[in-house]
Amino acid sequence: MITADDLLRCPSTDPTAIYRYRDGLCAADLLTAAMCHSDFFNWLSGHPADQATICRSLGLKERPVDVMLTLFTAMGLVRRDAGVYVLTELAKEHLDPSSPWCIAPYFASVAERPVCRDIAEVLRTGKPANWASLRNEKKWTKAMEGQDFASQFTAAMDCRGVYLAPAMAQRLDCARYQHLLDMAGGSGIYACAMVAWHPHLRATGGAEVGSFRGRGAAGNSP
Repeated sequence: MITADDLLRCPSTDPTAIYRYRDGLCAADLLTAAMCHSDFFNWLSGHPADQATICRSLGLKERPVDVMLTLFTAMGLVRRDAGVYVLTELAKEHLDPSSPWCIAPYFASVAERPVCRDIAEVLRTGKPANWASLRNEKKWTKAMEGQDFASQFTAAMDCRGVYLAPAMAQRLDCARYQHLLDMAGGSGIYACAMVAWHPHLRATGGAEVGSFRGRGAAGNSP
């Protein structure tokens, strides 16, 4: 059980590197899907474009493309200049097929992994895939209706958020605000961190987290 006191403390060691192993699973498949199923880097090399043009030209949907571009920007593979995305020098040398150092064929060897294929489909349709690409599992929204899956997923959110949420809360200046609305807040771990660090806040989340106020109320959530 995570308490408000847990959200006000920091571990003595930094687990960021361990988190990145888990977070990198989907990142690797998204990179592979964009490279091998959408020819994204090859296309962008000759067609710097804004997000809407990328979606229209490659037949992709806006929401997953927004996630993709955010990831590639963080990875240093694309940059945004006045709303237009272009390849960085790193991507030009190693992801553009015209370069002698292009490593796209290395990624192509794993392009048919189930998760990679599902991500490619999500980019094209904007519709969710089965959770973790498991054929016997439902889409996330349906899977969450089952107690076992919901408990497992909520535990995953909480153990990630107990470290990341306080870091976010400490960096946000909430002095001018009184009420926080947490949309799609899941277990409420981030909202709980916010009220733990900013006791004057009242936070309201979805039906699964209810409404809570100040440090004391956060003690029983998530």
